[in-house]
Amino acid sequence: MNKSAKLIIIVIFLFASAFILNFCAKSNKKTADKKIEIKKSFYSMGTFWEIKVISTNKNKSRDLKTIGLAIKRVKKLDEILSDFKPSSNVSLINKYSEIKPVKANPDLLRLLKLSLQFYRLTDNSFDVAIGPVMKIWGFYDKKYAVPDETNIKKAVFLSNPRFIKTNGKTVFLEKKGMMIDFGGDGEGYGIDEALAVLKRRGVKNALINGGGQITAIGKNVKGESWKVGLLNPLNKNKIIKIIRLSNASIETSANYENRFLYKGKYYGHIMNPKTGYPVDGNTLSDTVIVKNKYFRYPSTVADALSCSFFILDKNQIAGVIKKLNKPVKIIIIKKTNKSQLKIYMLK
Repeated sequence: MNKSAKLIIIVIFLFASAFILNFCAKSNKKTADKKIEIKKSFYSMGTFWEIKVISTNKNKSRDLKTIGLAIKRVKKLDEILSDFKPSSNVSLINKYSEIKPVKANPDLLRLLKLSLQFYRLTDNSFDVAIGPVMKIWGFYDKKYAVPDETNIKKAVFLSNPRFIKTNGKTVFLEKKGMMIDFGGDGEGYGIDEALAVLKRRGVKNALINGGGQITAIGKNVKGESWKVGLLNPLNKNKIIKIIRLSNASIETSANYENRFLYKGKYYGHIMNPKTGYPVDGNTLSDTVIVKNKYFRYPSTVADALSCSFFILDKNQIAGVIKKLNKPVKIIIIKKTNKSQLKIYMLK
């Protein structure tokens, strides 16, 4: 073989090698940048949670760490806001009712301020001081009972947010036996804070599900809005409506999840703070959807409103929305006399 032929072979070999290396580099980059869904599940605030993030193979480790930090934030809030943990800030405040003010965690103070705003906004239907009523019905210790009228009136008197005093650093419950309870908006606040962790670390596409309460940003792994199923209250194995969610929060309140049977009648956990009795009517569930851009704490807002709207009628709900003066979508499912479902859409 002459020198020219060898040179041609060498050039061809180098060109082929460069092509193969370039192809591999492009393939590796394509694989590294491929969108994938990563998720973690955990238990906190008395319910099961799941956080999903749309990541890439390249960023998977970083985003898994970010999810871990969001989980840590939620569990930290549970340590502060839990009614069931003796060492929580809430438990200490309740323990020293009428005795002395208790130093409050900044998160508790922030959520308490929001809760008191919801109380005024919803014509006193959202009640962060509902603890005494929840307690006498057995929803704390699971020793369910139907209280007598005297005890109900006493519990209603104690369940008055006007007896809650704050000075910016402490919380004082003026009456002995008072109990604050963040069951109506604590999960929503946890979701908002978890989402804040994700966004601070650059996550653009994610979904957080805290016990069925959901917030979603961006798109799913297919590049579409996230899909959320609305359950049939009479058959939780069936979905009656698919809702597309992006940069929005959704919360459903219903009495069929937490209730007890007494003398042939069911009593649910959603209490009317004005009467001290569980809400009793033909509303099976109500779902509130808010756009995240309109609220600093959108999931907290959806959580509190859904609890309140379960108590209020359509005209009262319309009045609350008017005072709020921000767009809110509401889906109310009622049971007809023939045990069928009727869906109402309010905006």
